[in-house]
Amino acid sequence: MSPPHFYLVNETDQHLSLLEHAGVALVAGGPIFSRLDPNGIREDESFGKGLNLNFLAPVTALAGSFGGELFATMIQSNGRTGWGELYRRGKQGGWSRVGGALPATYTHLGIGSWSDGRVLTLEGGDMPMGAQPFFRFRIVSGPAAPLPQLTPAGVVPLTEDPNEQCKYWRTAAVPQRLLVLPSGDVFTFGPNCQQSGHTAEHWEPGQTKSSLYLFPSSTDWRLLKAVARSARDVTLVINTATEPLLAHFDGAGWTTESLGIGPREVLDSDLASDGTLFVVARVEPKDERGALWWRVPGQAAFAKLYLPARPTPEKGPVWLSGASSVVATSRDDVWVVVGNALFHSQPAPAGSKKIAWGDDQQFPGDLRLPKPASAGCSDVYVLLYAITQSTPKNYDFPLTRKALAGHPELQNVTLAETEDNGRRFFGAFVKDYTQGQKLSQLVREKVKGSIPAVLCARPKVVRDLNMDWKTGQLQ
Repeated sequence: MSPPHFYLVNETDQHLSLLEHAGVALVAGGPIFSRLDPNGIREDESFGKGLNLNFLAPVTALAGSFGGELFATMIQSNGRTGWGELYRRGKQGGWSRVGGALPATYTHLGIGSWSDGRVLTLEGGDMPMGAQPFFRFRIVSGPAAPLPQLTPAGVVPLTEDPNEQCKYWRTAAVPQRLLVLPSGDVFTFGPNCQQSGHTAEHWEPGQTKSSLYLFPSSTDWRLLKAVARSARDVTLVINTATEPLLAHFDGAGWTTESLGIGPREVLDSDLASDGTLFVVARVEPKDERGALWWRVPGQAAFAKLYLPARPTPEKGPVWLSGASSVVATSRDDVWVVVGNALFHSQPAPAGSKKIAWGDDQQFPGDLRLPKPASAGCSDVYVLLYAITQSTPKNYDFPLTRKALAGHPELQNVTLAETEDNGRRFFGAFVKDYTQGQKLSQLVREKVKGSIPAVLCARPKVVRDLNMDWKTGQLQ
């Protein structure tokens, strides 16, 4: 089988990510949310009308029909935490939110087209922050039907649970991913309630009770993506502390194997209709460009695919300019994001094109929000925390300071309370986009639930916070 060749289709000023639904490839990034055609990004602003796409709010999944009701799940953010929102698009176009926003840290863990025209979602969160957790299946479209029930914590015998985590969660597993199939099958994936391994829970069509499987030696797993061609061909992509893995379900049981690409982290993956699996991976700690790998059915090992170099020099660190996202509607129709560029396995009939889709271009009548930063931005601001009326005036942001302590290389960063559009925020003024990305990732990794936003903005400063970058103490 000859490997695919890739051709530059579009360049943008946005960081792009790819989605696929019902055989249609889509792209999102900054204000861009559009379907892809042979020439790449459709410059069709009307497709995303009604979605709040200007504030680093990603569309996470789609379900339903492009010709009828289409649903999109999103994660909104105030710079400190995120929450899920559900949107609907009808035949006449235009998105509108369905119901209210979920509580902070609660999101839609997945959504999918279920049996008999239904659309099923699972709402919940796995960050214990005081409130009792909940996980709730919900039919958002289609006729009523009995809903899957998560296995209660007491049903599965526990070896030990010294911190009584299962008593807190109340379910035997803590779902993090949802996979819904038109056949009526439903799968969830996540750690068990005592956090000693990962599970797969499967509901067969019409059943409310599941079969629960605990993967052996899975304590250090980090679930990335679940994809399926049928209920008897399900693949789970996993990162671990040592190497990425694949878990496969054939309808009878689960098997696990190494990807065989070394100690890399998988950033994205997709399964083509014929079973060809594509993965984007890079070596930690981000010292190489992300690369694309593939394995066709019957092939024993993954093979690395060649991606052409960008025609213009990249700005920023090497790891930001590599492959980061992939969608394969078929083995011969593969889209890959490399840096701020979009590549396709077929040349664009009109040739490559620069997409100058600015943040203030889409729906200028709406409130204009700060735009995401890019390598060319001269004023980069990392929004870390949205200050509410209940936040004490002398609050000193201890979790953020603790996360940043011990990083004297960031000592030229200015931490400050700022004001914009009548609201106060805590953020960081950084020297450039690269430093902003580093600080954002550091806080994201160390402050649970934090979703920093790297913006091209210079808001008004109302209070400086001078911190010792070695100790994290205020000076």
